[in-house]
Amino acid sequence: MLDVSSRHVTAYVNHNNGVKVVEASTKEMCIARHLYKTSDVCAAFNVGRVLAARCKETGLYRVMWEHKFDREHKKVKAFIKAFSRSGVRLHEPKVRKTLPPPGTLPI
Repeated sequence: MLDVSSRHVTAYVNHNNGVKVVEASTKEMCIARHLYKTSDVCAAFNVGRVLAARCKETGLYRVMWEHKFDREHKKVKAFIKAFSRSGVRLHEPKVRKTLPPPGTLPI
């Protein structure tokens, strides 16, 4: 979901079948022109903000977070902060167990 290189920050949301659904990157001129540097903490924060806005436009309000980086890294923290502040959750809802109707035996 998040790729950080020495030159750019890229984030994307994949579907279960491996297809990219939404993507945001500092390689895009519309994002890069507003940044002083395309690989710093501010860039990671803004990529998170833009990706969250694009997720909401497509109807995604919860995504599963798979990370290859340490969550304590400054760029990762900035990305997570911007993404979650924008209203998209980085975890799936808890699974509820349904109870059988009263008077029946559980299987």
